[in-house]
Amino acid sequence: MLGRSVQGRPIVATALGTPTAPHRVLVIGVVHGDETAGRLITKRLIALRPPAGSQLWVIDSINPDGEAAGTRTNAHGVDLNRNSGYRWESRYEKGSRYWSGPRAWSEPESQIVERLVNRLRPDVTIWYHQPYGLVETPLGNPRVSSIYAKRVGMKFVDLEGFPGEYTNWQNSAFPKATAFIAEFSTKPTTAAAALHVAAVRGALTPIDRTRITP
Repeated sequence: MLGRSVQGRPIVATALGTPTAPHRVLVIGVVHGDETAGRLITKRLIALRPPAGSQLWVIDSINPDGEAAGTRTNAHGVDLNRNSGYRWESRYEKGSRYWSGPRAWSEPESQIVERLVNRLRPDVTIWYHQPYGLVETPLGNPRVSSIYAKRVGMKFVDLEGFPGEYTNWQNSAFPKATAFIAEFSTKPTTAAAALHVAAVRGALTPIDRTRITP
């Protein structure tokens, strides 16, 4: 267990593969409580053994309180994906779906993310969202995410992202790694879920970064 949410619900990560593996991938199924399609992917990933020489960390949800309430925000009413320390801004007001919170890293869920990422330093992090049906890479190197988009048949968009977004923070803090967002348009079919699982497993194989153009 990584910690607990505002209302005390556990936030759990499942580690798969070789603990000493040099290549790590982190997958987060749910960030916003009303966007739960990513759970279909994390559930399947947990049931599989990662390729040799890699390590996969899977978190079903960092927002269990929002899931229980069916809300985008956590129990404090904070949009967790606007709460990181990267160029955090006070945006909107409490009661808005997009409230960034009283300060950067104010929420226990965000603090869990910060601690885990700083400890793991994953080579690739995939965050699942809804509902735009695309793959986006705020600030990050697009090589890994564009390959992922091609494998799952999604449009690839290189976006700036938002203040306080987790992917922006990761890509700024760890420029040699890649964090990106995969947005489902609807709940994925069985066939679509299988494509995403295969794409995650493909990301577990290190890419020759000497061929990557920044």
